[in-house]
Amino acid sequence: MTLSPYYDFEDLSEDAYADTLTDFILALLDVSKTKAADTLKIHLRSPLEARFLGQLASVLEKAKVIRGTKRSGMWLDINP
Repeated sequence: MTLSPYYDFEDLSEDAYADTLTDFILALLDVSKTKAADTLKIHLRSPLEARFLGQLASVLEKAKVIRGTKRSGMWLDINP
């Protein structure tokens, strides 16, 4: 996912990128509640995104914030 030129072209730490991804996913989950989305589909651009978002989704599922996840190639489906 492309967030903005700032995140694509600046030399940011992995922690800053992880914080941004976390905030983005949590905002998507909030919107999904008001729009009644069955599935959030997120295209993963890199192995780092795949690893991080997979771990985040697992934590959210264990905490019962989401119902489940499914990974297909570089796509992550989150069921809010």
